[in-house]
Amino acid sequence: MATVGGIAMARVAGIDGAPSGWAVVVRDWSTGWTDVLFVRSIVQLLESQPDIALIAIDVPIGLLEVYEAGGRVCDRLARAALGPRASSVFPAPIRPTLTASTWREADGISRNSSAEAKGMSQQAFGIIPKVKEVDDLLRNRPALREMIYEVHPELCFKELEGAPLKNPKKSPAGRNERQSALSVHFVKLEQLNELRRQRHIQSVDFLDAAAACWSANRIHRGIAEPYGDVVSRDASGLPMVIWA
Repeated sequence: MATVGGIAMARVAGIDGAPSGWAVVVRDWSTGWTDVLFVRSIVQLLESQPDIALIAIDVPIGLLEVYEAGGRVCDRLARAALGPRASSVFPAPIRPTLTASTWREADGISRNSSAEAKGMSQQAFGIIPKVKEVDDLLRNRPALREMIYEVHPELCFKELEGAPLKNPKKSPAGRNERQSALSVHFVKLEQLNELRRQRHIQSVDFLDAAAACWSANRIHRGIAEPYGDVVSRDASGLPMVIWA
């Protein structure tokens, strides 16, 4: 465990997908020490930041094997809780699509997986490489299942503010709304914004990673809100629950 000024630090991290990698906000909530990072892979983060105690990541973890209407139970609960932001939660891909090399292949796998099946959106296919990265990591290194938790930024912001946010995250109003919500807990938010600019991280990814970091602290403290049954597991034993 690292120290700053002789004070032990229990670091947690919030992670959001970014072009060609991941945006990361690492923070010790007892001291306020915070850093903003860009990494190419989760393994790179684990190797470069061995003192991180817990990670909250915006990526589906537990996956269904066949298509079910509405997706996982945790996805349906998240949509119900988010109201005007419900569309930000789209069904997680089913695990067999993770081996697809094209959208058409993944779409066909999804459509043929069950009697009620529908195809896969281009948006869902776009996150498959990141879903597969985390899925492979957690299946191959089971010990990390006690360290890496699924979150959704819109749920994090909902818990942070007490209600779903009003504006889409990519709009100027949405960016201001999210910065205002985070500024209560990240008092040096503008300094962190400068760090993310230096590391070529987009504002929207940084804000989502910061919200995930806020929830990572709640998970670490045992006060986070679970969306879904905390004992629910997929066929590989991975949890199907979203935390906030």
